[in-house]
Amino acid sequence: MAVIVTLVLGTLAARLAGWLGVDYSNSWPSAIAVGLAAMFVLTGVAHFVNPLRRDMIAIVPPQLPARGLLVSITGVLELAGAAGLLYPPTRVAAAVYLFVLM
Repeated sequence: MAVIVTLVLGTLAARLAGWLGVDYSNSWPSAIAVGLAAMFVLTGVAHFVNPLRRDMIAIVPPQLPARGLLVSITGVLELAGAAGLLYPPTRVAAAVYLFVLM
């Protein structure tokens, strides 16, 4: 639930900022990119904070090696994807990359 709330509120806050004169988020696609970035920052950080980290490690199949490392790697990748969404020249590539990651 927190993920959806972050997405929606981040998008609406960015769009409001656009209406108030912030050029970066003066369109819905830009505002949605901000909302998505906020969502991926939230989920990326969750990979490093207990008890969420412990729960994520628990759902990784036991056959995979270094489950904690895999959770850390995917957390870093989500944070990198969020940064990519905020930089317009890399936005489409970051969106595709995050789609594949998910």
